[in-house]
Parts: sequence; C-alpha cells; structure tokens
Amino acid sequence: MINLQKVIAGYSLFFIFVSFAFGTSQLEFVPGYVSLLSIALPIVHIKAYKALLTKEFLFIFIALFIILVSGYVSPHKGEAFPKSLRLLYRYLTVIFSCAFVINHNYFKAGLKAVVLGALCTQLLNFLGAGAISFSSREVNDAILSINGYAHNVTIGLFASFILYDLEDKKLWRYIFYVFILLSFLSFLSIASRQSLVVALFFIFILILLKNIKYGVLILFRVFIYGLVSLVVLLLLYNYLQDTVLVQRMISTNIEEDERFRILQHSLELFWQRPFIGYGPGTYGNYDIFVYTHSTPAELLFTGGVVYAFLYYLLFVILITKAWKLRVVNFNQSVAIIAVLITYLLAGQFYLFHSSRLALILFFLCLFYINTRFTYDGKGRFRLNKL
Repeated sequence: MINLQKVIAGYSLFFIFVSFAFGTSQLEFVPGYVSLLSIALPIVHIKAYKALLTKEFLFIFIALFIILVSGYVSPHKGEAFPKSLRLLYRYLTVIFSCAFVINHNYFKAGLKAVVLGALCTQLLNFLGAGAISFSSREVNDAILSINGYAHNVTIGLFASFILYDLEDKKLWRYIFYVFILLSFLSFLSIASRQSLVVALFFIFILILLKNIKYGVLILFRVFIYGLVSLVVLLLLYNYLQDTVLVQRMISTNIEEDERFRILQHSLELFWQRPFIGYGPGTYGNYDIFVYTHSTPAELLFTGGVVYAFLYYLLFVILITKAWKLRVVNFNQSVAIIAVLITYLLAGQFYLFHSSRLALILFFLCLFYINTRFTYDGKGRFRLNKL
C-alpha cells in the first residue's frame, strides 16, 4: 500500500531542492499544474489541516487577507492586486511544501534538501565565476549576473548551521565544512556585500547565543572571538584589498547610499496611507527603484501598520517557543533563534517576507517547532518529548 505521507514528503523535498539548486526564477518555466501539486498533495492528508490550526497560521492568513485588500484598494489596483494574488500563491505553495514536517526526522530531511540545493547552486554557478574573479581581480557583467544566486547560498548557510547539531554523521559534517568554505568564497568572488554582511551577522548572533549559558563569562568569550575574527579579517583584507568586493565595502557611505534614501522615501509614503498601504510591487510608481530593498519598509509600504505588526508578532511567538526547545537541544534551539533574529534585523538587506527561499526555511522551522508542542486549550503549550 502506498504511504501517502512519504509520497508527499518526497515530492516536497524535491520541490525544495530544485528551488535552491536552480533558483526560483527557473520555477517560472514550470507549468502551473505541477507547482499546484505542492498545495494539492498535502491538503488530501489530514495532518496538513491539523498543522494549520495554530495561532501562528491565523496571523499569517490574516496578514495575507490584509495584503489582498491592500492590493484591491491600491491606487495602482491593476498592478497591485495581481501581485497580491501571486504573493498569496507563493505563500500557499511554500506552506504546503513544508507541511510534511511532522517530526524530527522530516525536519532534518527538509534542511538537507535546502543545503544540498544551495551546494548545487555553488557548484553550478560560482566555481567558474570565482576562479575568473580571483584571477582577474575584476567582476564583469557575466559574474554580476549570477549575484542573485547568493541569496540561495545565504539561506542554505542558515540551514546548514541548524542541521549541524541535528546530524552527527561524518559525511554531513564534511559537507558542512565544504559548504561554509564555498559560501564565503562565493560571496567574495561575486562581490556580494549584502550576503557577506548578513552571513557574518548571523554567525555573530549564533556565537552570542551559544555562549549565553555561561553568564558573565560571555563577555570574555565574545571578546576573544572578536579579537581572533579581527586578526583573520585583517589577514583577508591584506590579501583581498584590491578585489571589487573589498573596495565596495570600504567605499560605502550610508549618506550617499541609495538604500538609505529609498528607506526614507518609502516611510514618507507610508505615513500617507498608514493602515492599508499601497499593495505589493507598486513602489516603482514612486521611484526609479521597483522595491524598497528593506523588509520593514516594504511591509509598511505595501500593507500598512497592522500587516507589519502581525509579521513581527509572529517572530516574537516563534522565538519564544524556540527558546523553550533549549531544554532538549540547546544548540539546535539557538541556531533556529539566530535564523529568526537574522531575518528580523538583517531585513534591511533582504526582502525575507516575500522570498520563496527564505520562506521555505522559515516554514520548515515553524512546522518543526509546532510539532514539538501540544496546546492545552487554554492558550498555553507544553513541550513534547522526541
């Protein structure tokens, strides 16, 4: 007899792997009925329904309803409403693609699909570009054209650190070390400032959280880590100072950076429609840039203050629940929290809330966290044993 749960999990894992291996832009060429299977298959399984009966998904669906209304009443309805529907479709596709996570092992499988997919991206796109970049010390248009794939690698990097404390097989440890090395070489080779800063920020938060159990000694430990990191960075700078990436990093001026101006402009527009926003994908009607390049600004601009509030409330709930997991696996708990905090604070560089890849990792963590808790019907939850 066919095990429906394994069929759903297999299809979902393949969908996740392909998304990270070839990039979401390649999925545009996949027939609609194929990607709709990501929604249809889990729906026929009763556990998919149970997984959605939580307050987290209530907040998510309310937020999606707000963005639909925002698109419908937008001054640019013809543009905003179809994009609202596409955003809804993206969320539903990702949610049901991750609904197979009903226990610890399925969560590990999902993380492995993310890491292996991102590793394929590195092998397919970055190795040749990196060799050219490091040999010529220049970044040409061909290399910059694959810059968007750095997002795949960044999300894969997050997943690899969560997986590190869940999978103790030597093969996966070797894959982890190779993946980390290739990740930073990829960021350096294509001059991706955003990805490098976000990855370093994530690792800093992870180190901070992993040492929090040592109390006041954490200050000493962080100082030592910081000192060692400074020495390593100085050595890297000495070798890479004539590369495009380093030159872009040291020449950045926040007052002259277009991102800072975009942030100011988007917030000015937000105050004109603070409760309903302008709908997704409409910022280009007010600027030469098509979006705000900032998650907080994009949330406020597209959906208004309630939409943004629900987004951040969801993170507060998940971080609180992930912290309770520390009694079972401390390192796993803080790795998930580090991802969530990075999503929140590094949103200045990425639009995490609408990125299919970022959403995949987010919902893998959300479903897994919810499998670890049982609600008592009074708004409280208790931690389940593995």
